[in-house]
Amino acid sequence: MFKKSYRLKVAAWSAMVSGIILLGFMILTTLGMREEQWELVEYDVGALASFLLIELTTHDEAVLTITEFAESMTRQAEPQILVFAVKSPYGQYLYRDDYLWKDEYFDALETNRSIFTIDGEWRIRHYKQDDWHVYLGNKLEDTEHEYIEMVHAYVIALPLCLLFIAAGGWWIAWHSLRPIQAITKVISEVQTKDLSKRVPDEGREDEIGLMAQSVNQMLDRFEHGYIQARKFTADASHELRTPLAILQAELENRLGDDDAHEEDKLAYVRMLEEVRRLKTLTHTLLFLTRVDTGIVEIEQKPVPLVKDMEQILDEFRELPETENLTINLEKTDSFVEVRGESRLLRQIIYNMVQNAVKFNRPGGKIECRATKEDTHLLITIGNNGHVIAEKDQDKIFDRFYCSDMERDGKTSGSGLGLNLAREITRLHNGSLKLVSSKDDWTEISLRLPLYGF
Repeated sequence: MFKKSYRLKVAAWSAMVSGIILLGFMILTTLGMREEQWELVEYDVGALASFLLIELTTHDEAVLTITEFAESMTRQAEPQILVFAVKSPYGQYLYRDDYLWKDEYFDALETNRSIFTIDGEWRIRHYKQDDWHVYLGNKLEDTEHEYIEMVHAYVIALPLCLLFIAAGGWWIAWHSLRPIQAITKVISEVQTKDLSKRVPDEGREDEIGLMAQSVNQMLDRFEHGYIQARKFTADASHELRTPLAILQAELENRLGDDDAHEEDKLAYVRMLEEVRRLKTLTHTLLFLTRVDTGIVEIEQKPVPLVKDMEQILDEFRELPETENLTINLEKTDSFVEVRGESRLLRQIIYNMVQNAVKFNRPGGKIECRATKEDTHLLITIGNNGHVIAEKDQDKIFDRFYCSDMERDGKTSGSGLGLNLAREITRLHNGSLKLVSSKDDWTEISLRLPLYGF
């Protein structure tokens, strides 16, 4: 769920982009502050060195004063700048801090303007004027103190900033997606039984309002087209009922005519079969149209469906097309009752068994099972024969879907049998689904609530 959340993505991207920007800003500001701090130290040390050198080169009595000055700096509790040594033009040390100064520093400072003490606590600089040498040092800890404090503050502030930015991104995304969620909710609620739902655009003139208007226009076109198609199907089915009934009656009369030739009677039989098939088709289409409009009301009576299933299987065993097929039924209780309308529930079982017979192979079998599961009755019907391609397995319950065998003319069918069974199942608050179709075996399951639940 969260992996697909647009709000989470916005929050994450906001935090990531802001984090990169803030991190860059923090690095630049801390480095800039550090550079500025070192420049200030350099200025202070340089100013003190200039003062000392001017005193030494212009006043003979300054030697004693500078010595006292250097010693007074050493006695401070936490000195930031110290005089490490003062050397005369004659190579004599007029002052030297015996604790910090090392003789090797002198040679090192002849080639380097500044060096670090052995313990790394001080940075010593060499200043020279008129052969007078002054060696001053600043304490690194004091110089880096503000820089380190700022780094610590940034380390604490950065996660908090990212957290607030992520929360803000989440809130902005949530607020921005509310209209889209409303559109999604309406579209998900649109059903063929009620196509009147529309997206509230609230008079918006922005991109969201334009999208809402486009969706509503699409729903208008969809509703108009669906109503027209449904009306045509209902009208056509209704208009065909009368002529088909007349044709059926006429053909039955001709079959009863003793003077008719045998060849004519065979032709009448074939035509009568087609008329009956067309009548079944028109009745099915008319029923499905009524289901789509939501005007079908079913009875809520106890139906001994397992017992009815036994009768339906017995009827199929008498048919010529099942002569080479084995039809078995495994049941736990013949008197299990489900809630619904007997005629419609029998139609589901009939269509499922008919489908298993139609797509079976010579010498194949049909295995039927009826088991009681808590508050439901589970019926599974499996058969040998034609395997449904994986790409078509989600389509077999669609209206007018025809298998490869039907498209190739190897078997006949209208593509309404399983669709009708599914719609009736839904009317009874049940489920009809394909369990599997592989290795010469196809199995479909029917699940219906028991009577009293």
